[in-house]
Amino acid sequence: MAAIMLAVALVVALAAVDRVDEEVRQLYEAWKSKHPPWLLRGNDDDLLRLEVFCDNLCYIDAHNAEADLGLHGFHLGLTPFVDLTLEVFHGRVLGFQ
Repeated sequence: MAAIMLAVALVVALAAVDRVDEEVRQLYEAWKSKHPPWLLRGNDDDLLRLEVFCDNLCYIDAHNAEADLGLHGFHLGLTPFVDLTLEVFHGRVLGFQ
């Protein structure tokens, strides 16, 4: 059992390792062309949006690595909201305070 948990932890850790900066930047630019961030975000700082995008991408990668191991029944992907923090998503999109 301990060996399985160690293997799961290793796969998740490897998936969570930051992608190469240029790869993330290209993915972010491609995502922005499909989901213009100004629709919900106003004139927010693009570097901040990229940082949040990168953080969420790491979460997505880790979750999907766990899903590949059967720990989740679904995979995550890039949605129109991937550049929002959870707090901002709750406030702006869901209307929670």
